[in-house]
Amino acid sequence: MDEPNAQSLAPDIKFVHSSASEVFPTLIWLADLAPQSFGPLNQAIAAKLDALTGPRTQTYRSETFQTEQNLHLQADFAPLIAAIGKLAKASLEQLAIKYDEIVFSAMWANINPPGAKHSIHSHPNNFFSGVYYVQCDAKANAIRFHDPRGQAEVIMPPRTQHNIYNSNVIELEAKPGRLVLFPAWLKHDVPTNLSERERISVSFNLMFPNFSETMAVPLWQGGQSKSLR
Repeated sequence: MDEPNAQSLAPDIKFVHSSASEVFPTLIWLADLAPQSFGPLNQAIAAKLDALTGPRTQTYRSETFQTEQNLHLQADFAPLIAAIGKLAKASLEQLAIKYDEIVFSAMWANINPPGAKHSIHSHPNNFFSGVYYVQCDAKANAIRFHDPRGQAEVIMPPRTQHNIYNSNVIELEAKPGRLVLFPAWLKHDVPTNLSERERISVSFNLMFPNFSETMAVPLWQGGQSKSLR
Protein backbone atom coordinates (compact mmCIF):
# COMPACT_ATOMS: atom_id res chain seq x y z
CA MET A 1 0.00 0.00 0.00
CA ASP A 2 1.29 3.46 -0.90
CA GLU A 3 1.86 5.80 2.02
CA PRO A 4 -0.20 9.03 1.91
CA ASN A 5 1.67 12.11 0.80
CA ALA A 6 1.11 15.71 1.88
CA GLN A 7 -0.84 16.60 -1.25
CA SER A 8 -3.34 13.77 -0.83
CA LEU A 9 -3.92 14.71 2.83
CA ALA A 10 -4.58 18.40 2.11
CA PRO A 11 -8.39 18.11 1.67
CA ASP A 12 -8.66 16.27 4.98
CA ILE A 13 -6.77 18.88 7.06
CA LYS A 14 -9.06 20.35 9.73
CA PHE A 15 -8.39 22.95 12.41
CA VAL A 16 -9.41 22.13 15.95
CA HIS A 17 -9.40 25.84 16.70
CA SER A 18 -8.63 29.06 14.81
CA SER A 19 -8.74 32.66 16.01
CA ALA A 20 -7.20 36.09 15.50
CA SER A 21 -5.82 38.07 18.43
CA GLU A 22 -5.94 41.88 18.41
CA VAL A 23 -2.63 42.77 20.07
CA PHE A 24 -1.35 46.25 20.99
CA PRO A 25 -4.60 48.02 20.02
CA THR A 26 -4.75 51.81 19.79
CA LEU A 27 -7.99 53.02 21.36
CA ILE A 28 -9.87 56.15 20.33
CA TRP A 29 -12.90 57.06 22.41
CA LEU A 30 -15.99 58.84 21.06
CA ALA A 31 -18.79 60.36 23.12
CA ASP A 32 -21.77 62.27 21.70
CA LEU A 33 -23.48 64.76 23.98
CA ALA A 34 -27.26 64.80 23.96
CA PRO A 35 -28.79 67.57 21.76
CA GLN A 36 -30.30 69.28 24.80
CA SER A 37 -26.79 69.45 26.25
CA PHE A 38 -24.62 70.39 23.30
CA GLY A 39 -27.07 72.87 21.74
CA PRO A 40 -26.86 75.52 24.49
CA LEU A 41 -23.22 74.62 25.22
CA ASN A 42 -22.10 75.18 21.63
CA GLN A 43 -23.97 78.47 21.43
CA ALA A 44 -22.26 79.66 24.60
CA ILE A 45 -18.82 78.56 23.37
CA ALA A 46 -19.29 80.25 19.99
CA ALA A 47 -20.34 83.49 21.69
CA LYS A 48 -17.33 83.35 24.02
CA LEU A 49 -14.96 82.79 21.11
CA ASP A 50 -16.47 85.76 19.26
CA ALA A 51 -15.75 87.87 22.33
CA LEU A 52 -12.19 86.54 22.62
CA THR A 53 -11.15 86.90 18.98
CA GLY A 54 -13.19 89.88 17.85
CA PRO A 55 -13.89 90.19 14.10
CA ARG A 56 -12.06 87.42 12.23
CA THR A 57 -10.63 88.50 8.88
CA GLN A 58 -8.47 86.16 6.85
CA THR A 59 -5.31 87.55 5.29
CA TYR A 60 -5.02 84.37 3.19
CA ARG A 61 -7.46 81.54 2.49
CA SER A 62 -5.84 78.76 4.51
CA GLU A 63 -5.38 80.83 7.67
CA THR A 64 -6.46 79.25 10.98
CA PHE A 65 -7.39 81.12 14.14
CA GLN A 66 -6.35 79.64 17.48
CA THR A 67 -6.97 81.04 20.94
CA GLU A 68 -4.59 81.04 23.88
CA GLN A 69 -4.23 77.64 25.59
CA ASN A 70 -5.96 78.58 28.87
CA LEU A 71 -9.65 78.00 28.10
CA HIS A 72 -9.81 75.33 30.83
CA LEU A 73 -9.38 78.15 33.36
CA GLN A 74 -12.48 80.02 32.19
CA ALA A 75 -15.89 79.44 33.75
CA ASP A 76 -17.68 79.37 30.37
CA PHE A 77 -16.05 76.03 29.59
CA ALA A 78 -16.96 74.31 32.89
CA PRO A 79 -19.67 72.06 31.32
CA LEU A 80 -17.27 70.91 28.61
CA ILE A 81 -14.54 70.29 31.19
CA ALA A 82 -16.95 68.11 33.17
CA ALA A 83 -17.83 66.06 30.06
CA ILE A 84 -14.16 65.57 29.19
CA GLY A 85 -13.37 64.54 32.76
CA LYS A 86 -16.13 61.94 32.70
CA LEU A 87 -14.88 60.40 29.45
CA ALA A 88 -11.23 60.48 30.56
CA LYS A 89 -12.06 58.72 33.84
CA ALA A 90 -13.94 55.96 32.04
CA SER A 91 -11.08 55.57 29.55
CA LEU A 92 -8.49 55.25 32.32
CA GLU A 93 -10.64 52.61 34.01
CA GLN A 94 -10.81 50.65 30.74
CA LEU A 95 -7.01 50.88 30.42
CA ALA A 96 -6.61 49.80 34.08
CA ILE A 97 -4.29 52.74 34.76
CA LYS A 98 -3.32 53.35 38.38
CA TYR A 99 -3.28 57.10 38.99
CA ASP A 100 -4.13 59.75 41.59
CA GLU A 101 -5.22 62.63 39.40
CA ILE A 102 -5.28 63.76 35.78
CA VAL A 103 -5.55 67.45 34.89
CA PHE A 104 -5.78 69.76 31.90
CA SER A 105 -2.41 71.00 30.74
CA ALA A 106 -3.98 73.07 27.96
CA MET A 107 -7.25 73.83 26.20
CA TRP A 108 -7.68 76.03 23.13
CA ALA A 109 -10.11 76.67 20.30
CA ASN A 110 -9.45 76.10 16.60
CA ILE A 111 -11.38 78.19 14.10
CA ASN A 112 -10.85 76.98 10.53
CA PRO A 113 -12.36 79.22 7.85
CA PRO A 114 -13.12 77.74 4.42
CA GLY A 115 -9.85 76.50 2.92
CA ALA A 116 -8.09 75.95 6.25
CA LYS A 117 -6.71 72.66 7.56
CA HIS A 118 -4.42 71.17 10.23
CA SER A 119 -1.32 69.28 9.07
CA ILE A 120 -0.32 65.97 10.63
CA HIS A 121 0.92 66.34 14.20
CA SER A 122 0.82 64.90 17.73
CA HIS A 123 0.73 66.45 21.22
CA PRO A 124 4.01 65.70 23.06
CA ASN A 125 4.39 65.58 26.85
CA ASN A 126 0.79 64.57 27.55
CA PHE A 127 -1.09 61.32 28.14
CA PHE A 128 -4.44 62.11 26.47
CA SER A 129 -5.41 64.63 23.83
CA GLY A 130 -8.80 65.29 22.39
CA VAL A 131 -11.16 67.55 20.52
CA TYR A 132 -14.76 68.70 20.93
CA TYR A 133 -16.76 69.90 17.94
CA VAL A 134 -18.76 73.10 18.17
CA GLN A 135 -19.51 73.71 14.48
CA CYS A 136 -18.65 71.60 11.43
CA ASP A 137 -20.73 71.31 8.30
CA ALA A 138 -20.61 68.64 5.63
CA LYS A 139 -17.27 68.77 3.76
CA ALA A 140 -15.65 69.91 7.04
CA ASN A 141 -16.57 67.01 9.28
CA ALA A 142 -13.62 64.65 9.59
CA ILE A 143 -10.49 63.95 11.60
CA ARG A 144 -7.86 61.49 10.38
CA PHE A 145 -5.58 59.28 12.48
CA HIS A 146 -2.36 57.78 11.14
CA ASP A 147 -0.96 54.31 11.81
CA PRO A 148 1.74 54.68 14.51
CA ARG A 149 3.55 51.55 13.27
CA GLY A 150 6.09 53.10 10.93
CA GLN A 151 7.00 49.84 9.19
CA ALA A 152 3.41 48.75 8.56
CA GLU A 153 3.38 50.45 5.15
CA VAL A 154 6.54 48.75 3.86
CA ILE A 155 4.36 46.06 2.25
CA MET A 156 0.80 47.03 1.31
CA PRO A 157 -0.79 44.43 -1.02
CA PRO A 158 -4.02 45.22 -2.89
CA ARG A 159 -7.13 45.02 -0.71
CA THR A 160 -10.63 43.84 -1.53
CA GLN A 161 -11.92 46.53 0.83
CA HIS A 162 -10.47 49.03 3.29
CA ASN A 163 -10.97 48.37 6.99
CA ILE A 164 -9.27 49.08 10.32
CA TYR A 165 -6.94 46.10 9.88
CA ASN A 166 -5.41 46.98 6.51
CA SER A 167 -5.47 50.81 6.39
CA ASN A 168 -2.72 53.19 7.44
CA VAL A 169 -5.11 56.15 7.79
CA ILE A 170 -8.46 55.99 9.60
CA GLU A 171 -11.00 58.79 9.17
CA LEU A 172 -13.62 59.46 11.84
CA GLU A 173 -16.70 61.61 11.48
CA ALA A 174 -16.80 64.93 13.28
CA LYS A 175 -20.13 66.51 14.20
CA PRO A 176 -21.41 69.13 16.65
CA GLY A 177 -21.55 67.74 20.18
CA ARG A 178 -19.02 64.97 19.53
CA LEU A 179 -16.10 64.49 21.91
CA VAL A 180 -13.04 62.54 20.73
CA LEU A 181 -10.30 61.34 23.11
CA PHE A 182 -7.09 59.63 22.01
CA PRO A 183 -3.47 58.96 23.07
CA ALA A 184 -1.50 62.20 22.81
CA TRP A 185 1.25 60.45 20.80
CA LEU A 186 -1.13 59.36 18.04
CA LYS A 187 -0.51 61.43 14.91
CA HIS A 188 -3.54 63.02 13.30
CA ASP A 189 -4.58 65.72 10.87
CA VAL A 190 -7.70 67.62 9.83
CA PRO A 191 -8.64 67.80 6.12
CA THR A 192 -9.24 71.08 4.34
CA ASN A 193 -12.50 72.82 5.21
CA LEU A 194 -14.42 72.56 1.93
CA SER A 195 -17.64 73.98 3.39
CA GLU A 196 -18.81 77.59 3.32
CA ARG A 197 -18.72 78.11 7.10
CA GLU A 198 -16.05 78.09 9.78
CA ARG A 199 -15.20 74.79 11.42
CA ILE A 200 -14.99 75.42 15.17
CA SER A 201 -13.52 72.94 17.65
CA VAL A 202 -11.97 72.95 21.10
CA SER A 203 -8.78 70.91 21.60
CA PHE A 204 -7.24 69.89 24.90
CA ASN A 205 -4.42 67.94 26.55
CA LEU A 206 -4.54 65.91 29.77
CA MET A 207 -1.62 64.81 31.91
CA PHE A 208 -0.86 63.32 35.33
CA PRO A 209 0.43 66.22 37.49
CA ASN A 210 2.54 64.01 39.75
CA PHE A 211 3.91 61.74 37.03
CA SER A 212 7.59 62.22 37.87
CA GLU A 213 7.00 61.80 41.61
CA THR A 214 4.78 58.74 41.76
CA MET A 215 4.32 57.19 38.30
CA ALA A 216 7.66 57.31 36.48
CA VAL A 217 9.53 54.90 38.76
CA PRO A 218 10.66 51.60 37.15
CA LEU A 219 8.04 48.87 36.91
CA TRP A 220 10.33 46.37 38.63
CA GLN A 221 11.75 45.99 42.13
CA GLY A 222 15.35 45.54 43.20
CA GLY A 223 16.78 42.30 44.57
CA GLN A 224 18.39 39.11 43.32
CA SER A 225 16.83 37.79 40.13
CA LYS A 226 17.59 35.41 37.31
CA SER A 227 19.12 36.67 34.12
CA LEU A 228 16.59 38.18 31.75
CA ARG A 229 18.43 36.79 28.71
